[in-house]
Amino acid sequence: MAERRVVIVEELDLSRVAELRAELRRVVIGSDAHVVVDCTRMTFIDSTGIAALLEAHALLQARGRRMVIANVRPRLRRAFEVLGVADLLTFDRVPAKCRRPNGRPIRAPIV
Repeated sequence: MAERRVVIVEELDLSRVAELRAELRRVVIGSDAHVVVDCTRMTFIDSTGIAALLEAHALLQARGRRMVIANVRPRLRRAFEVLGVADLLTFDRVPAKCRRPNGRPIRAPIV
């Protein structure tokens, strides 16, 4: 099955979440592809952004498809963990600049 890529650029918060929801809905309803959400260029995400990703994930699952959240920096992944939803989504591909020389991800400090 094909993949469609959705790229999140800069901040994903209340002011931009409607745009992401619309794009994800277009991709989910308008194709039969799996979805890769590329977070390489994402600099911030809040709970409304995470909620939009969870909604798209549920829509895809209902259609027998999957979504992968790719290239999430460890400090941004922490938002998913704090909200207790990291296990509900599939994550893949930590950006190279966020890896140690041995290939393991650099962990975000707990604050």
